[in-house]
Amino acid sequence: MTGTEIKSIRNGKVNLKDSYAVIKNGEAFVYGIHISPYEQGNIQNKDPLRTRKLLLNRREINRLIGMVQQKGYSLVPISLYFKKNYIKLELRHWKR
Repeated sequence: MTGTEIKSIRNGKVNLKDSYAVIKNGEAFVYGIHISPYEQGNIQNKDPLRTRKLLLNRREINRLIGMVQQKGYSLVPISLYFKKNYIKLELRHWKR
């Protein structure tokens, strides 16, 4: 994430509605998270709905793959929070 996205998240300008996560080629990506542009960000602002890569270790990715491979399950972000200097995204598997 960029600095202007972090500032928007700190201001509470984020929406997780209709977002989901997928595993592609051993990497995790999240789609549909809307982070509003930062008001003072001018040219530094990015597309509010862009795809974002999640930083997970191999063990976490393998655990998520196991959840998704079950029939009819998908990964849904349910919360976004700060822990020290990091932004954490909590994912749950959800029956479609």
